[in-house]
Amino acid sequence: MGTRYKFTCQCGYRATVAGDYDIGDKGTTATIACRTCKRLYDVQLPVPFPHPPDSAINLKPEGCPKGLNHVWRVWTYPGPCPRCGATVKLGEMLALWD
Repeated sequence: MGTRYKFTCQCGYRATVAGDYDIGDKGTTATIACRTCKRLYDVQLPVPFPHPPDSAINLKPEGCPKGLNHVWRVWTYPGPCPRCGATVKLGEMLALWD
């Protein structure tokens, strides 16, 4: 079962993402930080997704969902805010997904 958390930064940036690699019955995701958009996104990893979940770390997302030419990297908590570079704070869990 996958999870989504609320992340906040002192600069006012907020995101609802997994904050790491995540796996559910319907797919595997990774959180990325897009330097072009200055946002965090959860993006789908290629299918078929691996079992056990630890092997998902070897997969790479296709890129930012807003643009194939965007500059991005895989992001995990605790990590820098995509807008200001400060460490984001982990908030409450907001969603569970299959």
